[in-house]
Amino acid sequence: MQEDAEPVVRGSLPRKGSREDQERRIYSDGLADSAAQAVGGEAEEPWMNVLAHFEPFSPGALAFILESDELGPLVRGRVLDCAAGSCWVTARLSNLAGVTEVVALDLSKKFLLETGTRVIRHLNGDLEKISFVESSFNDVPFENGTFDAVFLVAAFHHSLAPFATLLELRRVLKPGGALFVIETCTATIKVQKGREKSLQMSRESGATEICYTQGELEYFFRQAGFVDYRIISLDDFTPSRAKRFVRRRLRQFGIEGLVLGTTNVIVARGTDSAW
Repeated sequence: MQEDAEPVVRGSLPRKGSREDQERRIYSDGLADSAAQAVGGEAEEPWMNVLAHFEPFSPGALAFILESDELGPLVRGRVLDCAAGSCWVTARLSNLAGVTEVVALDLSKKFLLETGTRVIRHLNGDLEKISFVESSFNDVPFENGTFDAVFLVAAFHHSLAPFATLLELRRVLKPGGALFVIETCTATIKVQKGREKSLQMSRESGATEICYTQGELEYFFRQAGFVDYRIISLDDFTPSRAKRFVRRRLRQFGIEGLVLGTTNVIVARGTDSAW
């Protein structure tokens, strides 16, 4: 354990031998760190190379939230970084003046304390604001209405129970608080091919990879009882002006997600009651 790390709260861990437990062991046993070392790249920190290779849109999507005049002020107070992984999001959030605490939750205490702390230091995060929780994100060990903001970044597609995940995050969110989900979805017309690829990746890595369309993502939020939500499709990552024009036109006609993959920022507000 790092000397300056906060004590780790332990919540509900996966049943031994379950698929989620197998994924947890990949991180606890150091296999994930070894795989990160093998990715290669320009960054000194291996997990920054993993981020650039496997989640190239996530940093830009997070910046979109934090720099938005509308959304940025919603990131305040006590914040939960759910499925924090390498804790790069935790580090970014901890440097915000309006954030008083960031709780980084993931399956492996060892990975959070060792890899997470190292990445936070690499990104000059504020460790004094950060605490760690070892738990499944379907059973968050906090009371109802604990957090002013909750983040789930490029992690929803790892959940074995998406409705349960959103219900749990909705439970710990304060009324008026904001849940931010960053997720890339597959075009509806390509979903069969996308799911075959996800199945192959799951078999090869041992981690859960599930392919969703934008329409399915919206359905999950509605089913979980969110009545105040927005799905914002980002086009800043589309390489050319002509392609961005086509994407925006398709969006105007409501068919962008049908024919193109989308990188989405979903913003859902907490309420006292469902539906």
